[in-house]
Amino acid sequence: MNNVVVIGSHRAGTSMVMQSLYISGYPVLGEKFPVNMRKEINPDGFYEIGILQIDDILPMINGVALKHFPKYMRSDYHEITKKVFAWSTKIILIKRDLSEICRSQVDNDIYGSADRCMNSLLKEHSRFSEIKNCLTINYEDVLTNPIDQLTAMFRFVDFTPRQADFDLVVSNIRRA
Repeated sequence: MNNVVVIGSHRAGTSMVMQSLYISGYPVLGEKFPVNMRKEINPDGFYEIGILQIDDILPMINGVALKHFPKYMRSDYHEITKKVFAWSTKIILIKRDLSEICRSQVDNDIYGSADRCMNSLLKEHSRFSEIKNCLTINYEDVLTNPIDQLTAMFRFVDFTPRQADFDLVVSNIRRA
């Protein structure tokens, strides 16, 4: 199995991808509901690990997927981000319309204002150009065509889920 990093802005669909990998049988690193995460924001789970834990455990793990956020790509997290990318063999970048991300973040009290959110997202997204050799998945495309998007994702990570697991993932996305 590949070491997969799922990266994207908060509320861009990273949890949806991690849930899809998990349900399909791909090993994921992270808790479904980490401490301090509000379950009502994402009742199907987050599958996240604390940024400070990553540095300690990366050398000990192999063949799993983990989630990493671009806000951690600021200079104070740059060394950890470089280690995460060096550890990974595959990177999945999740993109979503920025105004939709802001709406979701403001609605869920993650950011106080849409302007502050948009300014932060523009900085995060400017760093996406630094990510090379990744599969870019658009959130809206997954919702409208989950079969093709999931097939491309699983092909990219060299993983073939059981058909029943794949069908369950597609069903979960369609009900979203």
